[in-house]
Amino acid sequence: MTVLIVAFRDYRDDIPSVTAALAARGARSLRFDTDTFPGATGLSLAYGGSRGAVLRAGDEPIDLSSISAVWLRGFREGSALPAMEPEFLRTSVQAAEATTTAMLASLGCFQLDPREVVRRAENKPLQLQLAQELGLAIPATLISNDPAEVRAFARSCPGGLVTKMVVPQSSARTARASSRASTPASSPRRSWPRSTASTSVR
Repeated sequence: MTVLIVAFRDYRDDIPSVTAALAARGARSLRFDTDTFPGATGLSLAYGGSRGAVLRAGDEPIDLSSISAVWLRGFREGSALPAMEPEFLRTSVQAAEATTTAMLASLGCFQLDPREVVRRAENKPLQLQLAQELGLAIPATLISNDPAEVRAFARSCPGGLVTKMVVPQSSARTARASSRASTPASSPRRSWPRSTASTSVR
């Protein structure tokens, strides 16, 4: 059995213990750090011929047809790319994400958890809507980039409020870097949407 671990170089939390447990069971584990793709890591997907999918992380190519299962811990495609024009950076990141997604979809093996499932779970507006439809108690919440709406909401929360980004910070950093490079300093623009919630459940 061969397990492909999809993560990024800074991720260390639980991978050593899991790889040790896999080794104790006679399983092989391979790691794909998505922040090295595109760049140090090569990924080739072949169609219409005899060649299959090959992942090259370091000197050893990995025949992806040998993968039995995938453990997904995070995605940061393109985060290690060198400085470049914003439109080229966006295109490179989008192409890397599309290629990684295509590679994972082509494996046809068990994955924990599929990328589309993780993205759905990270969709805060959707999760709030589902929780409300299921009758769960949720705090009064506003998702907005309109300062007037946020101020009005804050006034309605005498107990205080908590603010969070709607997307993970890693995604926000990439987007902000591209926006700063492409938006003139004199151009008026609103800040990135935030999720703002009352500290009490009503």
